[in-house]
Formats: sequence, structure tokens, C-alpha cells
Amino acid sequence: MKSTRVVYLILGSAEKEHQLDEKTQRNTWAQNLYQPTIWLKGAGETSFDVKNRNLFVNIKESYKNILEKTRLGIEWCANNLDFDYLVRGNVSTYFRTENIKEYLSERRKEGLFLGGYIDVFNAAEEDFKVNYVNGGAIF
Repeated sequence: MKSTRVVYLILGSAEKEHQLDEKTQRNTWAQNLYQPTIWLKGAGETSFDVKNRNLFVNIKESYKNILEKTRLGIEWCANNLDFDYLVRGNVSTYFRTENIKEYLSERRKEGLFLGGYIDVFNAAEEDFKVNYVNGGAIF
């Protein structure tokens, strides 16, 4: 049976807090080079640093640009890597990759799959709730 190939695309930045989170990831779950993990960052041009596994996309590093930065990173991965699933996360996210790979291996039998962590935004002053896909992990 063909092994499930999973790529982890992690939103990163040059902010000190994000750099500390990224370092923790690199020293824990993401240290396995057999499991491609790429840190996505904004820059003046698109390039990939193979040694450090940093993907720089041509976009200004800004919170408001997260969606476009994600789109550009996914597009680059689709055009340059071979994988079955792409998991987009944040530098503050810890993944149990063996569990994810096992779960996604089962999903392959069922066809296409899109998922993520569904969260609820509660605005007490407005008395309403909004469901959204949390950026912690989007498959």
C-alpha cells in the first residue's frame, strides 16, 4: 500500500515571539526531515531555502495578509512538491504527526477531504456567535 505523504506548511514571521515558537517546533515535532515541514514567511520575492526549510513568498509580512500569504504558499507547494495532503498551521501549533498521518491514511480511501478546527467567536457585547475555521490547523 502506498504511504500517505503529508506536507506541513507553517505560518511564520520575523517577530521575536514567532521565532521562539518556530524554534520550539524545529526542536520537537518538526525535527523529522522525513516529514516535510516548511515555514512560510513574507518577503520581497518568492524563494525557498532548502537547508532551513523556509519558503518566502512575495508579500509584505502583515497580519492582514495571512490569507493571501497562505494562498501563495499553497500554490508554491502544489507546483513544487509531491504530496497527498497539506496541513497549514501556525508556529504556535504542536502536531502529533503520527496520529495525523494515520488518520489521513484512512481518509484516502474515501476520496477528497478538506478540514480544520472549527472554532466559535463569541462577541458578548453584541450577543452573537460566529463559527469559523481556526488557523491552528487547516487540512
